[in-house]
Amino acid sequence: MNKPQRTGLIKSGTRKKGSPIFRTHNASEQEKPIASVNLQSREDLVEEPSAQETYESTDREAFNSKVERFIEISKHFSSPLHKTASYLSDHTLVSYPSSLRVEYKRGGVVTEHIKFCNLVLEPIYVKLFKLVPDLEQIKYINLSLSRSKRIPPGLSFNLGFVYDDVNEKPAVNAKIIFVASRKTTTPCYQVCEINLQIDVQKNRKVDSVSFF
Repeated sequence: MNKPQRTGLIKSGTRKKGSPIFRTHNASEQEKPIASVNLQSREDLVEEPSAQETYESTDREAFNSKVERFIEISKHFSSPLHKTASYLSDHTLVSYPSSLRVEYKRGGVVTEHIKFCNLVLEPIYVKLFKLVPDLEQIKYINLSLSRSKRIPPGLSFNLGFVYDDVNEKPAVNAKIIFVASRKTTTPCYQVCEINLQIDVQKNRKVDSVSFF
């Protein structure tokens, strides 16, 4: 019998041994996942500040404010006109309230007091340094703006002031700063900062009563 002759045709789906394989692909299809991964990694790098970082920032601002206040007061005392103390006291010279609430009626006048107690065995001199912001509504009763108030050892001093809302201006919280100094062989001073929380009294509704 005659054997069938082989043809040179190769069936579909087969290849010659050793021949290279060529595959086509779309480059954009592979770049898309990479781009999305890069975008996601960038978003991960941008994080919101944590509560600890926010607390540290606030604490840093408060510390810087105290340093600036210390430098300002030091320059004030180094002036020949005001030179009474040169060093910040290591001990507490006087006690005072750290905050005070001032509640007044709209268009009225209210009186408040701040008590300073001498805690050392030498006389202490208390002087108003600054009111921030400078409110014209606050007027002092028994304190001179140009002179210091002397507090003998073991005694106290009640500073009186009024809040006058005759012009009915908006209520603004303030900070009043005093300097307590000791004029001894080693003159020193203490910075006294008092936060004033100023609020307007809310009008209370009164129920009407009819009489028959």
